[in-house]
Amino acid sequence: NPSGKFFLAIGLSNAKYYVDNLAENVRRGNRAKLRRGEWPGQKPFGYIYDHRLRNIVPEPKEAKIVKKIYEEFATGRHTLKSISARLAEFSGNKKSKSNCAIEMFLRNELYMGIMRWNGEAHEGKYQPLITRQLFEKVAEVLKNHGRPRYKKQQHNFPFCGLFRCSCNSMITAQWAKGNGGIYRYYRCTRKQGECHEKYIAEDLLKQKIIEKSQAIALPADWAKELFGKLEIEEKKSAQSATASSEEVKKKIILLDERLDKLVEGYLDNLIDENTYKRKKQELIEQKTSFKNEKESLHSKQMSGWIEPTRDFVKTLCQAEKITKEESLKEISIFVQKIGTNRLLSAKSVSWVWKPEYEFAQTLLRRFAVRQNGSLRISVSPKSRSPLLCAIQDSNLWPTPRQGVALPTELTAQTRSKTYQNN
Repeated sequence: NPSGKFFLAIGLSNAKYYVDNLAENVRRGNRAKLRRGEWPGQKPFGYIYDHRLRNIVPEPKEAKIVKKIYEEFATGRHTLKSISARLAEFSGNKKSKSNCAIEMFLRNELYMGIMRWNGEAHEGKYQPLITRQLFEKVAEVLKNHGRPRYKKQQHNFPFCGLFRCSCNSMITAQWAKGNGGIYRYYRCTRKQGECHEKYIAEDLLKQKIIEKSQAIALPADWAKELFGKLEIEEKKSAQSATASSEEVKKKIILLDERLDKLVEGYLDNLIDENTYKRKKQELIEQKTSFKNEKESLHSKQMSGWIEPTRDFVKTLCQAEKITKEESLKEISIFVQKIGTNRLLSAKSVSWVWKPEYEFAQTLLRRFAVRQNGSLRISVSPKSRSPLLCAIQDSNLWPTPRQGVALPTELTAQTRSKTYQNN
C-alpha cells in the first residue's frame, strides 16, 4: 500500500546514505594516507603491512626476489613467459602468472617509491625495492617486446662470427661425423673466393684461445694486492662525497617548497586539476630521482676510474682462471672483451689487444723477462705485481694508455728497490 511504499523508500534512502557516507569516509582516509606517504591499497608482492608504522615494509625474502626478477628482465634475455616462470620458481608457486599479470608486475611504479592512485602520483614514505634507473631499463625492454620479431632457430656454435679468416671472410661452423661421434668444426665461409685454410676442431680452437689469453693472466696474490689498493682509494673518495650529498639535499628541499606552492596554487584555483596532476607527477619523479642519487652517491663516487679499474683487474683474473672454464660462450665473450680484429689462420688465433690489455700484456711480459729471463712468470713470496707498481709509479709506462687512470704513490726509488729484491 502507499504507506508501506513510503516507509520502504525511507529505509532504502537511509541505507543509501549510510553507504555513501561510508564510501566518502574511506576515500577521505585514503587521501590522508597518501598525503602521509602511506600506501592505502593491498600490499604488493615483496612487501608486508607493518601495523606499527601503518605502512608497507619490505619482506626480506620476497624483496630480493622482486629485485632479482627486475635485474634479470632488464638484461633483455627473457620473455614475459620465461620471466613469469622464473618468478614462480623463486617464490615457490606451482602456477606462473599470465603475460598480462607479469607485465603489470613489471610496470608497477610502487617498487621504485611512487604511489599512483586514481591517476595521480604520490611520493611514498616507504623503502623502495628498485632504483628508477632499473625501472626505466625494464620499461625499455617491455617497449621492445611490444614489437615481436621473428627469429630463425640457430645452431649453438659459440665461436661462430668471432674470427675472420686470412682471406678476410668470416669463420663459420658446421657439424661433422667421424670416429664414432659428431663434432663441431670451424672453417672459412669462402665469401671472398677460393681459400686454402684448413678446418679446425672446436677443442683445438678453444686450446689456442686459452694459450693466447694467458699473456694477460694475473696471479691471484697480485690481484688481491690490487683490490686492496682500490678499496683504500674508494674509502678516500667516499670522504669527498659530503659536499655533493649536501647539494642534492638542497635540491630536494627546493622541490618540497615547489610542491607546497603547487598545492597552494591548486587550492586557490590558480591552476586547473589536469595541470596540477601533471606538474605534481613531474616534481615527484624529480624528487625520487634525487633521492636515488643521494643513496648511491657514496658507492658511485669516483666510479669514473675505480669501477673500470676494478673491472679491468677482474678481467685479468678471469684470464688466469679461463683454463678451467667449461662454458664456450663465456670464453667467446671474454675474447670479445679483450681484443679486436680477431684472426684465425693456419689453425692459430691472433687479435689486436685493446689498449688497456695491451698495457697489461706488455707490463707482465717485461716483468717476466726481468725476473728470470724468460716469458714465464714465476710468482715468489717476495714478488710484487707489476700492475701494482704501475699504480704506485706511472714512470714504468712512458705513455699511459687512455682509460687506465691510476693513482701514483710510491717513488721510483721504491720501485727500483722492489725489482732488486726480486
